[in-house]
Parts: sequence; C-alpha cells; structure tokens
Amino acid sequence: MPNPSHCLIRQLFLFAIALIGLMTLSACSDTVDCEPASKAGQAQAVNDLPQDFGSTAFDQQCEAAYREAWLAEQTVLCDPSNAFARAMQGEAQLMICDAPAYIRNHQLGANLYALINEKEAIEKMLALGEQDSSLITQGPSLRMRLRVLEREIPNLEALAQMRGLMEQADLPPELRDSSPPDTDG
Repeated sequence: MPNPSHCLIRQLFLFAIALIGLMTLSACSDTVDCEPASKAGQAQAVNDLPQDFGSTAFDQQCEAAYREAWLAEQTVLCDPSNAFARAMQGEAQLMICDAPAYIRNHQLGANLYALINEKEAIEKMLALGEQDSSLITQGPSLRMRLRVLEREIPNLEALAQMRGLMEQADLPPELRDSSPPDTDG
C-alpha cells in the first residue's frame, strides 16, 4: 500500500512542475508591443527633441524600436538636400540636425530668405513713401540698401544653383542659362 505522504508529495511535485511549465509558456507568449515606443521615438525627432528613452515608461525591450524610429525620422528630417528648401520657407534649423552639409545648406537658405524678405519690406516702404512722403524719412538710405540687396540676392541664388539647391527655373531671368536645355539625356 502506497504511503499517503509520498502520494501527497508526488502530487505537489507534479503540480509545481505543471505550474512552472504554464508560467514559462505564458512568459513566452507575452510579447511586448513596441509600436507605441516606436511612435514616441518618431514623434520625439519630429518635435526636434533628442533621443531620450530613459525618461519614457516603455519596457526596456522596446528601446531598440524607439531608437530605430528616432534615427529613421532624423535621417529624413536632416537630409541636407532638404535643408535649403526648409530655410527658404522660413523654418528654423532643427537642433537634431548637426551634419555640416545640412547646416551649410540651411544657412544659405536662411540668409537668402532673410534678404528677400528685407528687400520686399524696403520696396513696400518706398512705395508707401511715394504715396505719402511724410511716412518715409529714410528714403535715400533705403534705396541704397535696396541696391545692395539687388546685388547680394542674385549672388546667393547663383551659389544655391551651383550647389544644386535651386533649379534654373527658380532663378531670376538674368541668372538663367540662356542656352537651350540638353534634351539628349
């Protein structure tokens, strides 16, 4: 006849093994959803903020997804070929974009953008001064600055075109190549 205490110990042992097996299986099936961490990394880059996984509440298993999403978005945002166009739309340089080519192209676009806006403002002031001379007291100095801008802007546009940042069609007529476009391919 079996000893009742051995049966009880055996049943407890089998129960413990079954419980450990179930816990192991449930741990294997509990995969962490890292999509929110990935989206947070992407949003961090879009908002011009540095990577900061440590301040998030995401599972450590999601750190790689977060960092990959941030780097992928940074690569798109910090493409040097887009820096000039962004600056010409008045956008500030992104702090997460520190590549020299990006900074150089953005600075050229920002300078050109500022000079074009200054020229337009001076032209408006001079036009108002022609209508009412009491509105403008700095007419001669504004005209002199306008002449300087009319020389500087084409120079910067030519530099941007030489760098491949502006198309011929974007340039003022006096800077466009007078030769017909190459159609041979």
